[in-house]
This record gives sequence, C-alpha cells and structure tokens, in this order.
Amino acid sequence: MKSLLRPPAESDVIDHVAGSALIAGAVVLFASGIGILQNTAASGAKCALVIRGQVRVAKVSAQAWAAGAKVYWDSGAALFTTTVGANTLAGFAIVAAANPSSLGDLYLTGPPGT
Repeated sequence: MKSLLRPPAESDVIDHVAGSALIAGAVVLFASGIGILQNTAASGAKCALVIRGQVRVAKVSAQAWAAGAKVYWDSGAALFTTTVGANTLAGFAIVAAANPSSLGDLYLTGPPGT
C-alpha cells in the first residue's frame, strides 16, 4: 500500500509512459530515482508519477525507522527499507516507524540533482 499524505505540487509530478500495465500506487524506477504512480495505466499509456513529496509506503516490517533516516526502494522485495545495498535511494523517513510495522511515512526526494 502506498498513498499520498498530502496532494503533491505540480512540480512534484512528472509524465511517464507505462512500459507495462501498472496499478495506482506502483513504484516505478526511472533514471536514478523512483516515482509512485498516481493512477492505473495500461501499457503504453501516459500516466503521472509523484517523484517528490510525502507518501505512506509499505516497508520491511522487521525494521525500525528513525525520523530522518535515509530510505531506499528494494525492487526485489518490493518494499522500502533502510538497507543501502544495491537499493535505490528514495528519500527519508518523516517520522519514526516501529519494528514491527508494515507502513512508514516517507518524503520522496526525487532524482539526484532535481
């Protein structure tokens, strides 16, 4: 489950063409960042990706997140994590999240240099 905590600003959303059918809330890797799909899209359809802003996301349940901790997207597990490894930096935890808990509040920071 991924949901917006507040509506994104226009500059925090980019256009994207879906490479396959995607459902709203899906995490999409692009360039050196991630986006969260705002709406369901068929393959080849134009859709909107939130690349910056506050979102509630599915996290590794067995991890505690400290407020301000860097958070990464683990595409293999399809979860957000504080483990760096080969994962893609997504942003930082807005508030602490307990261990165990399945959801965390994250601020997407957008691709580096944006």
